[in-house]
Amino acid sequence: MTDRNDNDHRAKFDLPRETIVPLERIELRQIEGSHPYELRHRVGIEAEWKRRKAATPSLFDGRFCLMERLALSADGVLRGAFHIGRYATFLHWLARREEGIEHLFAHAVPVLSDGTLLAVRMGEATLNAGRVYFAAGSFDADDVHDGAIDVQGNMLREVAEETGIDLKRGKREPALWFWGGTDGASCLFQRFAMPFSSNEMEAFVQDHIATQTQPELASAVVLRSLDDLPTNAPAHMAPFIRFHFEQAAGLGDEKDGERP
Repeated sequence: MTDRNDNDHRAKFDLPRETIVPLERIELRQIEGSHPYELRHRVGIEAEWKRRKAATPSLFDGRFCLMERLALSADGVLRGAFHIGRYATFLHWLARREEGIEHLFAHAVPVLSDGTLLAVRMGEATLNAGRVYFAAGSFDADDVHDGAIDVQGNMLREVAEETGIDLKRGKREPALWFWGGTDGASCLFQRFAMPFSSNEMEAFVQDHIATQTQPELASAVVLRSLDDLPTNAPAHMAPFIRFHFEQAAGLGDEKDGERP
């Protein structure tokens, strides 16, 4: 990161780094007004947005949750505070990784009946074209209810929009897992055991993509082991995939369904 006061950043974002830990509870509350980073970089944010919009016309400057504080307590409670700001502000930070913001997002991880994981490859018109993730979207204003972020609602909505899959047809793992990156990006993971095979789910997602005029996704990606993850995958993916396959035997599915 550049132009960063590490002591100040650590005080605001007191998180374990590069380790997967279980959470007991999440409390993410909204602060009114603009994020200090957004106020500090108004001119640069606008210039960065114009450049990115010209390169990727499909980008939309929506209302984005910008974290100002995050801390994980000894008893497993992740507490944080955020402002509603511009997606353009997030993109400006993403290019610089300066102090004051931590990108927090959530991944629902579909675990299929044959033991595989279902990820997706992003489409060519997206900011992260070609990269492989679990279907997800960053927290935005639609995820905020009564001043708090609805993490479960975000995961259900984003997976349904991108893949057509209704995660409620599966069994949600009770545990929610946290992984903190050293680059200012931290991820929440939760697994959903789905009563469908990899062939069924892959075909379903491909059918869903085919119905869209401007799909976010290029394809479904079935992960049978960590070896199936592309080398250009973001840093948070490999640790959780490794973690999952090391102790996946305790996860099963108990529901039946006709279609995802």
